[in-house]
Amino acid sequence: MVISGDWASGDVSGIPDPEIPANSASVFGSESGGLLVGCTGHVVYAGDGFELTINFSNPFIGGNHAEMSIVGPKSHHFSTNAIAGNGDQKAHFEYDCKPTAVAEFQDNWRWCERCTSLFHAGDSPTGGRCPAGDEHNRGPSSNYLLRWEPPFTGQDEWRFCVKCNALFHSGGAESAGHCPADGGTHYRGNSSNYFLPMDDPNAPGQKDWRWCVKCACLFHTGESPTGGKCSRGDEHDGTPSSNYTLNFT
Repeated sequence: MVISGDWASGDVSGIPDPEIPANSASVFGSESGGLLVGCTGHVVYAGDGFELTINFSNPFIGGNHAEMSIVGPKSHHFSTNAIAGNGDQKAHFEYDCKPTAVAEFQDNWRWCERCTSLFHAGDSPTGGRCPAGDEHNRGPSSNYLLRWEPPFTGQDEWRFCVKCNALFHSGGAESAGHCPADGGTHYRGNSSNYFLPMDDPNAPGQKDWRWCVKCACLFHTGESPTGGKCSRGDEHDGTPSSNYTLNFT
């Protein structure tokens, strides 16, 4: 359903449909609102676990531009494409959003050799903010896989912190723990909800991952319940933590 829209220049000539059912199309329009004025704006639709933004620009001077972006915990369920038509008058813009095959696990989670926390930076060997200073560094880390699709097993509400890139346990809240990026709490933003096997001796993968009671991050220092570098100072403390298992390649 439409949750917002803005025409920075130009007027609406065809109102966007309030909802677009699956496997269907919608048409809306915009026209110049005066002399030497183009058409620029955006429309935002919200669905179950995602927000889809349609941007369009047909300026009086310069080329046309179309963009479609999607964010949210289920944004990886879809692929998007936008095509800007040519011309100053009657230019047709096309936007396409389709469901895509989704893997049960997200890869490229890494162990930081500096702080021992788990972080995600895509294909990059470094990223985010490390409590030991500068960025996290994966060093010789394995490639860990976190479940974000059914069948859901284990403990949920593990989230990616958009400020430091570490995995933390939110307890269902938007923020929790302690973040090294600004000294405040970790913030999940539009993070997916990850599920970790907990106290399961039969779960495949590497065991002895712990939740730090001080910063709420997941860390690994072997069989020791303490170690690494915590953003609250000194070592991580996983003494009261369950024993988590991470699959890896």
